[in-house]
Amino acid sequence: MQAWQIWKEGKAVELVDSLIRNSSPSDEVSRYVHIAMLCVQDSAVYRPVMSQVVLWLESDSVALPIPKEPTLTHSLFKGSVEIDSRNEVHDVGSLTISTMVPR
Repeated sequence: MQAWQIWKEGKAVELVDSLIRNSSPSDEVSRYVHIAMLCVQDSAVYRPVMSQVVLWLESDSVALPIPKEPTLTHSLFKGSVEIDSRNEVHDVGSLTISTMVPR
């Protein structure tokens, strides 16, 4: 299951390593995952600047915006994945990812 779907279902703590999950308050863990979701949005226009992230991390009282759903939430890794000798990924279902390597 994709991270976006898990977060959307309100199960953000499941995305975190069990050592952290078991030693930290679940609302705090959920807030950190929420902030992480905001930081990895598809478009840089929607990503927060670092000063905003620091403010969010330092204050529990500041309301967080809702992140936008990722563009490729369901189709990116549904096919076969081949990794060649140069660690380049090829043919992910109907999506091809090319890695540029300088000569």
